[in-house]
Amino acid sequence: MFKTRTGWLGGCAACMLSAVMLLSSCTAAAASAEQTAQEDLAVYQAKLQYYQAQLALLEGELEQMDEQLLLMQSEYADEISRMQAELTQMRENVIEQIGEGQTEQDVSGEVSGVPSTPENTKPTGELQTTAYTYRETEQGIVLTKYHGKDVFVAVPAAMNGKRVVALADSAFAGTAVREVVLPQTVQTLGWFTFYGCSALEKVVIPSSVSNIGYASFDGCSVGLTLHVEPDSYAQKFAASFALRYTTD
Repeated sequence: MFKTRTGWLGGCAACMLSAVMLLSSCTAAAASAEQTAQEDLAVYQAKLQYYQAQLALLEGELEQMDEQLLLMQSEYADEISRMQAELTQMRENVIEQIGEGQTEQDVSGEVSGVPSTPENTKPTGELQTTAYTYRETEQGIVLTKYHGKDVFVAVPAAMNGKRVVALADSAFAGTAVREVVLPQTVQTLGWFTFYGCSALEKVVIPSSVSNIGYASFDGCSVGLTLHVEPDSYAQKFAASFALRYTTD
């Protein structure tokens, strides 16, 4: 009987020891898990702080870029206003020239009711034919003004044995021409060349043209089409200013 009780007590002691060991193991595992969680939390917080710092840096750069953009927009607006004022003044100058009988014509080719004659249209120091006022330069002939009656115009390639190399500022401005064909000798179109030609529907520009002045086609017919050579300066000019053109 005593032996049996002793065996039972020994078994209980063993069970208690196992329980204590199991509890200790669980406690150690929990402590390890908590430590791991704390380490993970520390890593997460470190990453969060890094990303927050990077975000603050990007926000600062973005704010600086916004300030620069606003400044550029302000400067751009000022420059546009200046250019618009300059263009307005230039247009007023052209209109003044028209009022002086330089460019305003009706379909009959008369200027303000006065026939186009050498006496009333030829500027000082320039020469004149029936259709053109022009001047001679070392490079060739520069046509300064068309005052002919034709509305379909083929600009001559030569005059007085010299090549026609340029159309001066406002050369056709305000005229009633409907179609103008330029020869392969022409290299330059001046400012406001066809300004205000409200009936102009077609201009043939050869590949020889390498310079077209500002506002050369302002105020022309909405149906105006420029006939240009492929990959020519005139084609690039037309594309840049959204002018209708064809390479046919």
